[in-house]
Amino acid sequence: MASENPGWGYDRIVGALSNLGQKLSDQSVGNILRRHGIPPAPKRSGSTAWKDFIAAHMAVLAGADFFTVEVLTWRGLTTYYVLFFLHLESRRVSLAGITRHPTEEWMRQMGRNVIDETSGYLHQQRYVLHDRDTKFCEEFRETLAAGGVKCLRLPALSPNLNAFAERWVRSVKEECLPKVILFGEGSFEESANSIPGALSQRTESPRERERSVISEGGRAPKDPWTIDRLSRATRRSQKCYYRWSA
Repeated sequence: MASENPGWGYDRIVGALSNLGQKLSDQSVGNILRRHGIPPAPKRSGSTAWKDFIAAHMAVLAGADFFTVEVLTWRGLTTYYVLFFLHLESRRVSLAGITRHPTEEWMRQMGRNVIDETSGYLHQQRYVLHDRDTKFCEEFRETLAAGGVKCLRLPALSPNLNAFAERWVRSVKEECLPKVILFGEGSFEESANSIPGALSQRTESPRERERSVISEGGRAPKDPWTIDRLSRATRRSQKCYYRWSA
């Protein structure tokens, strides 16, 4: 009770236990809490656990991260950086941009795009979680702050604090990219734009999944991979690859 209700003092806990048929004094409750390392109510209510913060702000919280892809071009393998945002409550993902050179100017422009009042992905969000990657530069954070979005820089070496975004990157690496041969920037962009839709059913929250079932008339939605959203880009990439290798 004390852990789940930081504002409850000893007397409140005694009253709740009394409603459950357990008779304890406030001194006994205090002794039990101290034995388990739980501080009194004023100290407990003054600090918020990370999971409690996430649960309380899911509707206005988004995670941001990059993932990289090696694309086969005429010049050889080229590394592309993909910036994405993930809304924690709905698990909906938006690819903000794809580039070979994520410069400060490029990041500033991505920030302007996502806070746009008409089409920006973050225009209804208040917080963005991101790691300490230098690509999340000061200009990017200032641009988001100007739109009313606060950037929360996570501690170093703590990917679990942005677990939803990290898990989505893993799904991309394991379930999407191995299924295609990326030859050229055009095929990669077409494939990348299909990834959020292809993974939407696998990463959506239970609440969104329930809405999807209702919208389908009570039938569970089809697995996105039964309709190969990446087939067109894959076939085009394969033709280019075999023609180039021959």
